[in-house]
Amino acid sequence: MRLERQPGQRLDGLLRPLKSRRWSPRISATLAGVVGACLAAASACGGQTAADGGAGDAAGAADDGADAGWSETGSEGDDGSGPSGDATAEGDGAPNALDAGSDVVEGADAPNDAAQDASGWEQTASDGGALSEYDTDGVAFDGRYMYFANPPVVRFDTTSPFGSDASWSRFDVQGQLDPNFSPAGALFDGRYVYLVGRFSSSDRGIVVRFDTTMPFGSAASWQKFDVTTVNGADAGFCGAVFDGKYVYLVPYQNANGVSGRTVRYDVSSPFTATTSWSDFDLTTVQPRAAGYCGGIFDGRYIYYVPKLAAGDAGLAANGLVARYDTTQPFAAAASWAAFDLTSVDPRAAFFQSGAFDGRYVYFVPTSEADAPYGRTIARLDTQAAFSDPGSWSTFTVGGLTSGAGFGGAAFDGRRLFFPAWNPAPAQDGPVVIFDTTAPFATAASWSAVDTAAMGLGGNLGTPGFDGRYIYFSAPQVVRFDTQRQPPGLPAGYSGSFF
Repeated sequence: MRLERQPGQRLDGLLRPLKSRRWSPRISATLAGVVGACLAAASACGGQTAADGGAGDAAGAADDGADAGWSETGSEGDDGSGPSGDATAEGDGAPNALDAGSDVVEGADAPNDAAQDASGWEQTASDGGALSEYDTDGVAFDGRYMYFANPPVVRFDTTSPFGSDASWSRFDVQGQLDPNFSPAGALFDGRYVYLVGRFSSSDRGIVVRFDTTMPFGSAASWQKFDVTTVNGADAGFCGAVFDGKYVYLVPYQNANGVSGRTVRYDVSSPFTATTSWSDFDLTTVQPRAAGYCGGIFDGRYIYYVPKLAAGDAGLAANGLVARYDTTQPFAAAASWAAFDLTSVDPRAAFFQSGAFDGRYVYFVPTSEADAPYGRTIARLDTQAAFSDPGSWSTFTVGGLTSGAGFGGAAFDGRRLFFPAWNPAPAQDGPVVIFDTTAPFATAASWSAVDTAAMGLGGNLGTPGFDGRYIYFSAPQVVRFDTQRQPPGLPAGYSGSFF
């Protein structure tokens, strides 16, 4: 299903097909909460002023069991209530609690077999779809256009032919806004597309945004804000996440080392006003809460993905997940909790980005890691206690790829796609796929597609989903048709197989 948002179209009209689609009860409830929060709070809903309250109030109204304070592996006051309030847990190797096929969108294809069919994959021949090699960190979809966070920013019209030059456009963000700007994260809030400036030793805290109701190629459609004007130490981010009311910048590193200074922006307020922004230093309540890259929102909680930690000999692997309860004050220590994934699996660290499938939150390992990191995917059951080790599970994909690390993850309603990303040619890797209706820790639930053997290359980079196609930010953009069916018998033939 493709969602196409025309300039000026209200977001509730855009999302109406989602609300009317025949989803399972659990997915319907998740959509209702997230969509309802956005419609109630986001300033982007048809360009209207945001109502007071925000996503946290809408998504968390049925669950007041917030953590009483920050703690590790056993946060005080954690009653085990996730977004649904169900305190069930899944340990490593336990079957996925979903019944097979229970959350498949009507008309969805068979699990992983269709992805092995090369005819479902294509690479654009257009020069417009050529990206700076290994320099695209972030993909965003606004209901019609797919944006690749690249210098320059590249945009594809998903209603137009993939291989046509006319379907692609570019904006020279460095030439028009800031000569040193390079994005490291992208998101859409319902009206604006945000790009977060790449962390650097120059302590830059630049964020830019594009008004999707205005011409893409016009500098007047874009705005820039320097977060260091809020606080000089607010710099060095890696990714961003949106909860329906606020955009959160994920703290990573700057000239002083790993950073725990997170910043958020109220999308109902003027973008360039310092009063629209607030910050909080996570290290004031947990000294190791720093060095994150990527964020995930599950309808109530925001999770920061751990990557780097300060070590005795420089930087080291970080496995300390930080979680924020969006129904609670942003700058209060009691609103935050932490869990050390290495207490479940010593290989569960050094992640970069994540995904949410309606129940489980997934943490994606980065290619920059040295052994034993880089191949272990971790996930949390959001219906179980955050602080309980039994709520977490891991799976190591070493048998599916010879390389290490992925460019991110994309969820198509049933499957999760993890494209390999490693600049080393010797580690050219496949796209690893997990069927979320199957047990997480079972090898049969996983498969790998060798896109290099299809002539598309490996290392496909950061993925993004438009409701039908998954796009990969390879140096020449690649996409996969998720509605592609597995090859069948020729027309007129039938048979039974044993």
